[in-house]
Amino acid sequence: MKNVCKLLVVVGTLIVLIPYTYAQEWTKLATPSEYLSGIENTGFGLYAGEYNSLYWLNPYNGVYMSRDLGATWQQSGLAHHGVTDIKVCGSKLYATTVYAYSYEDAGLYVSTDKGITWQHLGPAVSASSIACDAHSIYLGTYTNGLWVSLDAGQTWTQKTENGDYIKNVAGGGGLALAAINYKVYKSMDYGDTWEEIPEFANKGIIYLYTGNKWTIAGSRYSSYMFISTDQGETWKNVPSFGNESAGALTMYDQLIFATKKEPEGDRNFTVYVSSDFGTTWTNTGLENPQESIVRDLAWVYSGKPYLFVLTSANGIYRTVITETIAGQQFLDIPWDYTNKSELLDRATSFFDHGYPLLGYNYFTEPAADSATVVNYLGEKAGPPQMYYSSHSGYDYALSYGTPVKAAAAGQAVYYYCGACGNTIKINHPNGVQTIYEHLQRDGLLTTSTTTPVFVNAGDVIGKVGMTGNTTGPHLHFEVSKGTFPDGRTDPYGWLDTDYEDPWPLLTWTDALGAHQGASSEYLWQATPTTQTQIIANTGEALLENKELIFTNLNTPLTIVLQNALPPIASVATALTYIPNTAFVANAYDSLKNRIEVFSNLVQITINLATSDLSNIALESLRISYFDENQQTWLPLDSVFNPQNSTISALTNHFSHFAVTGNKLDANAPLTTLTVYGNKQGNWYKTFPTINLAVTDPEGTEIRNIFYKLNNTEGWQQYSEPFTLSRNGIFELAYKSEDNWENLEETHTHVLCINTDNRWTKTLQVIHAGFSIE
Repeated sequence: MKNVCKLLVVVGTLIVLIPYTYAQEWTKLATPSEYLSGIENTGFGLYAGEYNSLYWLNPYNGVYMSRDLGATWQQSGLAHHGVTDIKVCGSKLYATTVYAYSYEDAGLYVSTDKGITWQHLGPAVSASSIACDAHSIYLGTYTNGLWVSLDAGQTWTQKTENGDYIKNVAGGGGLALAAINYKVYKSMDYGDTWEEIPEFANKGIIYLYTGNKWTIAGSRYSSYMFISTDQGETWKNVPSFGNESAGALTMYDQLIFATKKEPEGDRNFTVYVSSDFGTTWTNTGLENPQESIVRDLAWVYSGKPYLFVLTSANGIYRTVITETIAGQQFLDIPWDYTNKSELLDRATSFFDHGYPLLGYNYFTEPAADSATVVNYLGEKAGPPQMYYSSHSGYDYALSYGTPVKAAAAGQAVYYYCGACGNTIKINHPNGVQTIYEHLQRDGLLTTSTTTPVFVNAGDVIGKVGMTGNTTGPHLHFEVSKGTFPDGRTDPYGWLDTDYEDPWPLLTWTDALGAHQGASSEYLWQATPTTQTQIIANTGEALLENKELIFTNLNTPLTIVLQNALPPIASVATALTYIPNTAFVANAYDSLKNRIEVFSNLVQITINLATSDLSNIALESLRISYFDENQQTWLPLDSVFNPQNSTISALTNHFSHFAVTGNKLDANAPLTTLTVYGNKQGNWYKTFPTINLAVTDPEGTEIRNIFYKLNNTEGWQQYSEPFTLSRNGIFELAYKSEDNWENLEETHTHVLCINTDNRWTKTLQVIHAGFSIE
């Protein structure tokens, strides 16, 4: 889990609220040769190598490149060398060769000018495969074993014996793998030392993939696929892949693409995909003719992701990895909303994917996790960045009295508990239950706990209140797919592409039996808006009321804009967030590398014409960004134009942006308590009358006065003086809220009532408690 303290968003990575899945539309591309050996996305074009072992001088037997997603190809050097593999590391392009005009010219070549010129690098050997990272280069050969350079190719060390045929190498992030004959070796120190992976012995593992977090190994000759999620420390077999031979491998975000031999004796291979980290697999529908294996896979990110499949006898195929929603998508937003971005704008606390055990007393989260939340983006943090640990749903900031609506049709019943207050639970026909807590008593759809009432989607079921354990008006919304607490689920799904959701992986046994957390799917009908656009040099990217203008980019980039979570937790009391202005901007090259800094400034303009600025000091409006290093929001030099209600700023980097401003009235009202009644000592001998009077320092109109007794009846609205007609000891809590939703801190006062002389001892009141003398 990413243990970082960022503000409720993944800053620095794209927030993809729409999980990817496979596409079934394949296009066969015109290819320059039927003897292509490998394909590589370099970030500055697609490159492919040709290896025709039958003819050397004719055909070409060199490197080809394409800058138009494989539509056309041109020669790019190393003619008549027999190119067996191509890899890119940063700006360096590597190619392995089998043969040249002289044996001394065979081996590894490097280009630093995008394939225009090439230089020989390393030993003169017939090279079979190449892998590289920022630290090391790993060179496989046909008969001369494995070679490693720890200094970018200046010196080389032979790591295995002559005679070893290195069928494949892979490396990244310190981990390196080498498939040698019927064994696989790994290095955890950038190739300096190597050890055999025992479970891979004699399993025919020759296909290898290493990514940021995931490592995959597949066998051409037997039905084995293995996955590691801890940089090769441990491996698990993937029996769900089936009993057919595996082949070329790659990953795009959370998707695993793997070649698989078709069953029933066929020798052709097709491509399968898994979107759940190898648990299930789906055929992508590639119709690869008989006798054709898949030699290589590559993807390109160019506004949308493309998958390329290089076959041995049928050229190159291309498909778009289309976007779709994973989940039932049956829930509507449960209040009247003007913009679907309110699904993010109004969220103040999150479903805790670590341990969503709120209210469950038989099993608690470990002390190390008791103050942190893991949200649906895979981010782990504690207050003030995220609220609050063990939370089992979402809290939405809504005004007191806001009508709460059924998110979908179903059978509704009433429920009450001291923590959740007045609650409506709706059982939907698909087996999912939605829960709406802290509602007012007034206006409830039903108060029956046994007789269900049918509701349609959008029917009002209650009003936002302050009953139960709450300090301010809000709606607690929760979703369950089964028993308590196992069935609790996040309607926003799980969107971390590097790690699996920890909640469904959690199993435990307690006094009530064995338990396992439920999986989460995206269930909302409304999806937060994302805009993706390619800017070649100069242009603009638009997302609703947000505009970004680019000039003189060095290379074409994919710009991704997405509405994001507001900076609620990091904004001081005097500041307010301007709704529908929070967004995340990211720029990517074709390898989906994030561009950190721009050489030319980018202009951000946000239209605030539909925003309520009546309580905002206009001169204080700022576009701010979240600084990951300082873990705080910093302002950009911003200009507000009152004529067209736009605010603009310049930036040389992308981040999480939002508009905030100072409130003209940031002061809460002041409530004064007056109690009328006959009092002797600490005791009222007549039933007292409670009067609450409110003044506001700014003269703002009062919206609500709230009070409650003994924390047992929930907050209620005060409208006029009332008489407390009960004997006993009561703690009265009260506070007020003005029209700008400035909410007063809670005041308390203890009332001791004894109208029938039931108690004769002297009562000494000490804060909220008492003692008898």
